[in-house]
Amino acid sequence: MKVLDFRFFSIEEEYDIETYKDPNAWSRPYEYLYAEKMLKKHIEVGNAVHNSAWGFEGIHIDFRKKLESRYKCIHSDIVENKFNLRTYKYNLLSEDTALENKFHAVLNISVLEHLPNGFNGTRIAIENLFKQVKEGGVLICTFDFPRVNLSELEKYLSKKCVDSPKRLNGNNSVVVNNKYTNLNIVAMTIKKEKA
Repeated sequence: MKVLDFRFFSIEEEYDIETYKDPNAWSRPYEYLYAEKMLKKHIEVGNAVHNSAWGFEGIHIDFRKKLESRYKCIHSDIVENKFNLRTYKYNLLSEDTALENKFHAVLNISVLEHLPNGFNGTRIAIENLFKQVKEGGVLICTFDFPRVNLSELEKYLSKKCVDSPKRLNGNNSVVVNNKYTNLNIVAMTIKKEKA
């Protein structure tokens, strides 16, 4: 496991407000563009991608379509699919051997902060998702801080998260949402090195 990127988003972070504009999703213009850029950097067009816990509405669908225009994708979620969009039923806290070593990239955008059992839930989800990455591939995650225990994650990864003096939050986002002035976004990309 090699940590390629582990840092707070800053207010200088690039964003895509044209594609991902939603008044309730203050962080998605940044997170989705981050995921797109990391995919372009680390895998090839046509490679297999697992978009885990993807959601079902609005800009989630826009992100799904963008991914599908470049990669062979599966999209999974634990929530029932009420929109008739092909979705693999998957719980991040469960191993699924049918998915192991299948993907050049696995994505998890802004979900780790919603898992139960504190850092233990975070760790289990990361381990389950990482098992799905092929050798040479990447796990790309974003999550809300302080909802995820960053100090425990730093210990787990044996890597310090790079801070920003101008952390992105709901108040200084391109999509202002003052309910989330207390949250920041952390990006994490991990590579599965060849044995």
